[in-house]
Amino acid sequence: MAKMVIGIGNGAPEQLLLSAALATKAVELGLDVDIFLFQGGMQAFRDRGVLKHPLANAADVPDPLQGFARLRATGKARIHACPTDAGRARARLKDFSPLVDDVVGLGSYVDSSEGPGVLHAYFGPCAEEKAQEPEPRKPTLQVL
Repeated sequence: MAKMVIGIGNGAPEQLLLSAALATKAVELGLDVDIFLFQGGMQAFRDRGVLKHPLANAADVPDPLQGFARLRATGKARIHACPTDAGRARARLKDFSPLVDDVVGLGSYVDSSEGPGVLHAYFGPCAEEKAQEPEPRKPTLQVL
């Protein structure tokens, strides 16, 4: 059976909208869809679905989580929170929006991505997010 696996590592509304649209089209084509949330993607589904992003409250940007809600209503898509480090590994299902089906390990993402007939897409951090990372501290010389 053909399926689509989507990894979302970015919680920006425009990337969430794009991934929801892609998943919706896959369901329309008869594919089962597994969506795995990493880092920023997980954060977007925390706090019961309250997006914390500058574009999230803009009047001309649709709410991406509504797209995921419509998608989940089809019964052909599952959304998994997938912690990728020890700090996030303590995440529990109750920490997320009701749209999230479960909290799974990284191995589930890898297993779902393998095999014939699997289409795969990943939405990761964009260049702007990487540019906002703090610069390494410069060494200083201190004379005593």
